[in-house]
Amino acid sequence: MSCDPNTLAQSASCFQCLSEKQLEMVKAYLLCQILQNGGGGTGGLQLVTYTSGTPANPSNINQPAWAYDPTGNLPSLGWNTTTHTWN
Repeated sequence: MSCDPNTLAQSASCFQCLSEKQLEMVKAYLLCQILQNGGGGTGGLQLVTYTSGTPANPSNINQPAWAYDPTGNLPSLGWNTTTHTWN
């Protein structure tokens, strides 16, 4: 796929019909793909799922993590590797 602005805009138009919950899941998936396959970093992204309360800490608190609710009822959160908290 070409990454020129016109092609990207045309390809992204299919996301307009998705709900906010579905868009959050798409964002989590894309972020994971970027970090694991092309982010230029030294490691992958840890994914943590949760459906109530606060997510459990990631297995490696010094590496990036993303918490998400697969039902879409709770916000997606990013792990702060400095303060070791979810944001």
